[in-house]
Amino acid sequence: MNSSGLAIPYGGRAIFVATTVIVAIMIVAGWIIFQNAVSLGLVQRQVRDAEVVRARVLSDQLDEESGIRGYAATQNPLFLEPYNEAAAVIDGDFGALDRILAALSIPDARAQVDHERTLHAQWVQGVVAPLTLGSPLKNTINVELRGKQLTDIFHLDDARIADALSARGDAADRDFRRTSIAILVFAASGIIGIVLVGTAMMRRQMVMERALDEQRMLYENERRVADALQEAFLAENLPAVPRLLLSRTYHPASAEARVGGDWYDAFDISERRLLISIGDVAGHGLEAAILMNRARQSILISSLHEERPGKVLEQTNRAILVQDTRMVTAICGFIDPEKFEINYATAGHPPPILVRSDGSSVFLPHDGLVMGTDESTTYRDFTAQAQPGELLVLYTDGLIEYDRDIVAGEQRLLAAASKARTSLDPANSILNTIFADTAPVDDVAILTVSFRSA
Repeated sequence: MNSSGLAIPYGGRAIFVATTVIVAIMIVAGWIIFQNAVSLGLVQRQVRDAEVVRARVLSDQLDEESGIRGYAATQNPLFLEPYNEAAAVIDGDFGALDRILAALSIPDARAQVDHERTLHAQWVQGVVAPLTLGSPLKNTINVELRGKQLTDIFHLDDARIADALSARGDAADRDFRRTSIAILVFAASGIIGIVLVGTAMMRRQMVMERALDEQRMLYENERRVADALQEAFLAENLPAVPRLLLSRTYHPASAEARVGGDWYDAFDISERRLLISIGDVAGHGLEAAILMNRARQSILISSLHEERPGKVLEQTNRAILVQDTRMVTAICGFIDPEKFEINYATAGHPPPILVRSDGSSVFLPHDGLVMGTDESTTYRDFTAQAQPGELLVLYTDGLIEYDRDIVAGEQRLLAAASKARTSLDPANSILNTIFADTAPVDDVAILTVSFRSA
């Protein structure tokens, strides 16, 4: 009787002590994990802030470049307004970005910011100053080429900064995960309540897996819907026009990001007017696909009553600004199947290519700001004359920017276009030639028109 009476209080004390130890260890472990989570949250906020400021710096640079290009092309002082506004704030944004990177302890990214500052100063001195002198330069090609080289390097620096920020956020997340797991394992191995802790972790894992499964299902549903939209939006059958042969192809960047915002289109409006268009909406996914279709339809509808392709792009630009804030590049043109005359306008899109009958390839003139940025933007019309045996090539930027060397990409494209001139399917011939040894990192759309004597 006495032995059993003593055992009950002893067992109760043991349970009390064990419970107290378990609770104490859990509190200490939880507090350490909480502090690590606070530190991780601070790093994540700093990374997000740096991304925002980085985007502002890039936006400032694009505004400056667009303004100077517009002024160089038109000598209209109104184009200097976005340049002046961006120039007034870009130094402050550089400083803000450098301070955040210093707090994040990313010296390599800070070096890139310093390099961007140097490139910007060189661009102001070597490009802005000559192009904004009192009397216009007779030949601005060298100045504009120098400006393009500087801005291309600037964009490479920006991409490196973005990669460094992503790596910093990933490293902080990995450190948090490692520390949290170590504390939980230590606590679980030192107490009788390892089963309880393990059960709680299993339950949490089950919740996380369930949430991930739900996210995967949502992603798969969105991808299936977007796939169906993409197939419906892209023109499967091109119009049959006497003396013209149309060829098209579309290649997504990858299976994970299959649905993008690239499109091509052709529509036989009348016997003397064939509408062609190609464009690229920023981003991927369902929203990009929907905006892509809106832009396509706006171009088609406007072309039914507008004869100038520049006016078509202006109406499309206003329609995009009413519905969305994404940037859209595009080319819109009309082809006369009898005269082989090409009237077109461009909005921030890579220039068309005309392959001559002797096999030489040239970029056609182009200008114009991207759509979705300014409601008052106007677009100039261009005219090109084709001959029998020649080939017109329209494409999206994924065809030349896949290795971040745009100049080399343009040269490869000119060579591939010349090679495809006599092919029965020039679009796929160009795609296969360019990506014979590599895969595209962005969506690619190609539309070609072959001019034939019969």
